[in-house]
Amino acid sequence: MMELQCVNIHGQPITQAAMTTMASIGKQQAAARRKQPDSDKPAGYHKGWRVIGFSPERVQAAREGRERTRALALKSGSADIPPPFNLDTFLKKHKGSPVRAKPFELHESALLCKELAERFGWLNVEVVALTKGV
Repeated sequence: MMELQCVNIHGQPITQAAMTTMASIGKQQAAARRKQPDSDKPAGYHKGWRVIGFSPERVQAAREGRERTRALALKSGSADIPPPFNLDTFLKKHKGSPVRAKPFELHESALLCKELAERFGWLNVEVVALTKGV
């Protein structure tokens, strides 16, 4: 039966003993990395700024959906008639959507986008910092 022959990047043969030694060194290095104290690890990093709010189209669609549901309930004579659309309740219950899909790198540009979104009728617009880690 043939024995497996390994070579390094220079084409020189590597013995089984050398391969075993390299594997044990790699295991020792991995164990040392796992034992590294948490204080040496980075606490987290900043990933940018996101502008979040409620678009006028989304609010209008929710309003029309509620009116449609109420009209159907009234027409069918149902006992469970939903209350009329309440903007404050809608804003509290639902999560805002991002104004822009890609986060902003600079806080100033996120604030400018927030101002523009408010001018165009977005509601509850806020700038949120995105971080990764702790």
